[in-house]
Amino acid sequence: MKRRIERITTVFSGPFSKKRNGLRKSISLLLLGMMGLAASCISEEEIYPSESGGSQTDREVNFLIAVPYAAPTGTQTGTQSRAIETDQENAIDNIYVLAFKVEYEQNGTIKSETYDYSAIGIKSATNTEGASSQSFTVKVKVKYYDQRFVVITNAEDAVTALTGDPNTWIGKDKADMLANLKVSLGQTEDRWKVISASDYTAFPMWGESGAEKITGSTNSLSMAIPMLRMIAKINVQLDETVSGLTNKFKMKSVHLYNTNTSGHVVPSIAAVKEEIRNTSQRYLFVEEPTVPSDAVLSKGPIEYTDFTAPGTPDVAMKGAIYTFETKAPSNEDRMKATCLVIGGLYGDDTNETYYRVDFFESDGKTLRDILRNYQYVVNITDVKGRGHESVDVAYKSKSVNMVAEILYWNEAGLGNNVFDGQNILSVSQDSYFFSRDAKISKEEDNVLSIMTDYKTTATAGKSGWYVEKIVDATDGTTKVGWVDLSPDQGVADNPAEVFLTVEENKTTTERSAIIWIAAGRLRYPVKVTQSLTPALGIQVVDGNNKPITELVFAGVNPATQTFTVNWQPKDADLTVINAQVGTEAFPSNSGAPTSGMVPAGNGGTKTYTIQPLAFTADELDESKGGNPFLEKVSKIDFTTTNGISFANASIFLRQINYNFVVSGTTDYILDGSTYSFNVKSNTGWRIERITEHPKGGSTPMLQFQPGDNMIEGETGGYNTTNGETITFSVITDPTQTISGTIDVVFASPDGLFSDVTVTLNIVNNVWARSNIVWVSKPNDPNYPEGGYLTFAVTPADNATIPANSQGVFFQWGSLVAISPAPLPGSTDTGYNAGKYPSGHILFDPRPSGTTYNYAWTNIPYISETTGKFGAYYEDAFKDYGEDGSGFNATVGKGDICRYISARHWVSGNWRLPSPAEYTKLNNEGNVSTGGFSTVTVPDGDDNAYGYYKCNAGYWVGTNDNTSLDKSNPTMGIFLPAEGVRHTTQKARLLVANKEGYLWTNAGVASNGYGGVTLFTTSSISTSQSIDRTHGIAVRCIRE
Repeated sequence: MKRRIERITTVFSGPFSKKRNGLRKSISLLLLGMMGLAASCISEEEIYPSESGGSQTDREVNFLIAVPYAAPTGTQTGTQSRAIETDQENAIDNIYVLAFKVEYEQNGTIKSETYDYSAIGIKSATNTEGASSQSFTVKVKVKYYDQRFVVITNAEDAVTALTGDPNTWIGKDKADMLANLKVSLGQTEDRWKVISASDYTAFPMWGESGAEKITGSTNSLSMAIPMLRMIAKINVQLDETVSGLTNKFKMKSVHLYNTNTSGHVVPSIAAVKEEIRNTSQRYLFVEEPTVPSDAVLSKGPIEYTDFTAPGTPDVAMKGAIYTFETKAPSNEDRMKATCLVIGGLYGDDTNETYYRVDFFESDGKTLRDILRNYQYVVNITDVKGRGHESVDVAYKSKSVNMVAEILYWNEAGLGNNVFDGQNILSVSQDSYFFSRDAKISKEEDNVLSIMTDYKTTATAGKSGWYVEKIVDATDGTTKVGWVDLSPDQGVADNPAEVFLTVEENKTTTERSAIIWIAAGRLRYPVKVTQSLTPALGIQVVDGNNKPITELVFAGVNPATQTFTVNWQPKDADLTVINAQVGTEAFPSNSGAPTSGMVPAGNGGTKTYTIQPLAFTADELDESKGGNPFLEKVSKIDFTTTNGISFANASIFLRQINYNFVVSGTTDYILDGSTYSFNVKSNTGWRIERITEHPKGGSTPMLQFQPGDNMIEGETGGYNTTNGETITFSVITDPTQTISGTIDVVFASPDGLFSDVTVTLNIVNNVWARSNIVWVSKPNDPNYPEGGYLTFAVTPADNATIPANSQGVFFQWGSLVAISPAPLPGSTDTGYNAGKYPSGHILFDPRPSGTTYNYAWTNIPYISETTGKFGAYYEDAFKDYGEDGSGFNATVGKGDICRYISARHWVSGNWRLPSPAEYTKLNNEGNVSTGGFSTVTVPDGDDNAYGYYKCNAGYWVGTNDNTSLDKSNPTMGIFLPAEGVRHTTQKARLLVANKEGYLWTNAGVASNGYGGVTLFTTSSISTSQSIDRTHGIAVRCIRE
């Protein structure tokens, strides 16, 4: 903790204490009773046994709260700078406790904190009013989950108004709820009421516990709760060490400008910082103000003229000025800054003149926030002449003729301070309680932090701090040697962390001593008490003897790990409780501790060797109901006792499969679009590298656009619910000659999963991966037609729609889908009118009321032979229909691919291919397979809906390969020989598995033929035409 003082001809602000590394009092371990043994999940309704043998859901628990800044009376020379008096500043008129339910993510981090209930604190019989540590009893509820307790003092009206209707806030977020706790000045008030020690308003304070587990035998919380006052304190004084200053200037008034009339009782989450020292001491402070959005900035001035004790007439005003937090404006807006105008008599003047004092940062230029729980001391070191003639003129002017320094510090500080108006001595803890055992080295419970800014140049003086004496606490004079401090002195402006040593107490009584810490004329006593009771404690350590709170077993087949539990007294029993956390418990057959008792005689130590069984493939397979991010977690609680108190420790055991899962990839064309895919991971990921592999050109295929996040160095992760969208943009390739792949490598920065390479397949034109099929949804209100038409778009789709599916049939330019298979129970391949299963019509897009009762010659199709439909014209359906969509559902005609796209039954925009596109695909490569021969397609729903798997067909495109799986190929396009319903043969299904026909988007001539691609065992012809009333399959292509 450093003190910095700067001097100019106006008020300077220099941090008196910017180092906020203080410790609070150490508190005894959480007292846990021996719990009933249980190896299963704990339910919220579980009733814990009470000490009287009954049952209970409420428990009276002792709360110890640490009030910041308590200067011990009579331990220093000179005037103490204390607010009103210390007892009033620390006073607690009422105490309310708000309980919040704490829920955790699978990785142990806090997921949420939501309001549960409230309770009132009752002062303990042993409580000391106004002390720096005060004790209350609170009736809290026994719960299976952790609870966080928010403690609010001296704000009864605000708390009761907030919690009056508990249903308003139960289950709601903690921060949202606490933001509604505000305290305001009364309509007729302009300042905080501190008239005297018997006439004042106690200061609202806030603090909160850590996450606590309340059981049926909990007696106290595991740590004291540090509290912060919601107001700031301002003292003003002449520096009495400056020779002649009090004769040259007599202070008569202080005027406070620009203060808020209300404040939040609880600071915002962003404003609060927490430090935990020695693993068990919590310390809170704020770094920015929390000002209500509706706060009113009162210009003032608020006049103070009472210089009575603890102030000094003409010299110091102390214990009078308290104010809410304020946010500093910009330097250009100084008329809205919190400031003082100090009035007084200069020299022999009989008329008071006035001087403005601002609160600046250490640069002497930037205006400073006024923060809760801070004390600001305006220390006037020189007055060079008269001030301004009026308060208002001084306020509107810059400071003249007064030199001052602003001393400020967080009163939470090291927790215990003594201040003489010039220097400060702070210690982190003012009392210690040890067992009878000796302590000869630094441990977590015997550390003391000390800081002072005292310096002197006097010949016999001693800068810094030192141990003046160690005496018996009973008589205060007898020197003792059983306790010591190491080291026993330290330099100024440098927080020192020292430790206490004690010898074993071999006497027959408890003993106490006082260590007197000195710095200049400042003194602070630290009391040390040593009992006759053996040490009590539990520690969980890893194989390197380092304290741990969890073991993580990562990967499918994790390695063996060990941990050891050490406890004192060594001849005591150790109780073990194993409880499931989350959806699945850590494996019980892994060597993990089971609920029960480790009996005395183990020498106070027990080592566990743990190796969970490997995850099975089915456990991780999402398609089989598994979880690719599976995690199994249990919490192991250990408890022991020395016969007087209890100690406990816990460890989480986690088996987790860190994973990275990709979905939503497809084939991509270079059309200038922005595409995306999804990734999920239960840990962090980073895009390690992106590599392009173009074919048919060297141009980069990626083209970055604002909003794209598929870039090297991009990070994300910890999202297994919705995942994260990865977006990228591609160039426009007007020649449609460039194809290839783009490899995107995702890595785990922590090495928790192996690198995952996502390969994006770039193609010239993207073909559908199957013919059109029918998906039956007879009872689904989302599909009033009883189902929908679709086709495979991605390789993943081929798992449900095989690439060699025969497909349903259409006449040319028809939107009416026809089944290719015999009706149920029949072997007749001829056509029957009516809706399936009575007839062969699967889908009719026309308005409701249609009968599906089409004779074959009445099925709607493009029969027109004029315009684009009367001559060879590629994409004859473009702009067809009243709205130019390419189809007219009212009459049941048009491009079936465009229609399916418009209904959003597939992703993307699709259309019928042109003969030229079939030619290009064929020219890239073709291989026939399957022994072309006619087969009889059996009846049955799957076959009726187009799912019959044709063995014969062609692999076409750049990746044609006869060794590929025809149903679910990893690459390439498979065209099955699906046959035809021949219009002159009573629309019977002919040449299935022997010949293939696929409609194109080209009208051929005025003879009423439509363009078709025909393939047989010997060849593929992409420029054929047949009667438009034939029923054949359709393969779509992206727009």
